[in-house]
Amino acid sequence: MEQVVKDIAESFGMPVEELTQVVLDGECQSQTIVGLDSLTACEELSIQGCGIASLDNFPNLQALRKLLLADNRIGGACRTSQSSPTSKN
Repeated sequence: MEQVVKDIAESFGMPVEELTQVVLDGECQSQTIVGLDSLTACEELSIQGCGIASLDNFPNLQALRKLLLADNRIGGACRTSQSSPTSKN
């Protein structure tokens, strides 16, 4: 995932830390979330169809407002982070 994010940033001519929208749909296959810690400005993240089975290592992205996870294999209960300012129970 990390290399795909770097490639996206490079294609836009900006650092990874400044990306506000990232679409990884089907671009990488991983059972866990890895390499997304540097997306500090990301407001919209789409990781649909990437084979994700767990959100256990999902980074705390403070700017994130929209997360798309369709077509993955996430098992167990989904829970929201209590530290997220936009979490709703």
